[in-house]
Amino acid sequence: MKIILGSGIVALLANKFIPGEKLLIPFKRSRFYTYNPPLDENYIITSSKIEEAVRDIGASRSVKHSRAFSIAGQLIFKDTPVASDPFASKVFGPEELRNPKMDCSIYDITARDVYMQLEQENLEEIKQFPVKYGDLINIDIDNHLVNTTESSIEYESLISCIPLYSLMELCGKEVNCQSRDVWYYHIITNNLDFEGADEVLVADPEIDFYRVTQVTKSPNSYLFECLKEILTPVPYFSAFLPDKFMLYNTTVVPNVIPSNQVSTLKLENENVYCIGKTAQWDNFMDLSSCINRIIRVGQR
Repeated sequence: MKIILGSGIVALLANKFIPGEKLLIPFKRSRFYTYNPPLDENYIITSSKIEEAVRDIGASRSVKHSRAFSIAGQLIFKDTPVASDPFASKVFGPEELRNPKMDCSIYDITARDVYMQLEQENLEEIKQFPVKYGDLINIDIDNHLVNTTESSIEYESLISCIPLYSLMELCGKEVNCQSRDVWYYHIITNNLDFEGADEVLVADPEIDFYRVTQVTKSPNSYLFECLKEILTPVPYFSAFLPDKFMLYNTTVVPNVIPSNQVSTLKLENENVYCIGKTAQWDNFMDLSSCINRIIRVGQR
């Protein structure tokens, strides 16, 4: 039997697409897609490798998604080291210079809608796990056992979609996972001009936010993602939005951005497959990449 550990969007996708006998062990609801607007990328980048899978969750066509870098007050719509290098250094650290795709195609479904749909489809299974098995205690990867208060569940392979540090704690092993928290500020304003971009990546190191995404157009609202808490947000954002705006909501999520490299390859020798950005400790595992990895793991 295959065990899928987690109940966020990646785990629910794994539960849908991985074939054979399997058991979903819920962990926590999504840290990002339970919010509206969601706190992570609300799209799935198109890929020929996942076409059949995404059509099974409601995608029917592709649409354009445009990113731009912002540096020194200018928007740059191409990948250039002048902007991409300082952006990568600002967010991920000086050793990480892989660059995001700029203009790309995305599917005509939102990640949050997919999550809410899959959560509803799996709700009974999620509710029944603690009734049948009790609470999760630990994982014995040497003997391929998941131990709960009511049972020991033997598995053939374990697909972990929870943060790597949480998995290692369950396995009784130490891991050095360094990360950065992110503060989110949802702002309504008519005073931002993205010049056609849907998402702006802010490369200036002295500016506390690193990404701004337009989340609605009527009214115009934006999600600012910041690398530190802004103690007086209204005066702070007034410097960038000199006219009227409304700070609608704020929240913080810990351990969002992995800031060091940790390999999960040794776990695969024990038939443990990590899938997801914080599960693999890899900032560049977007949802499209996760679905592709789910498909490949399911074929093993």
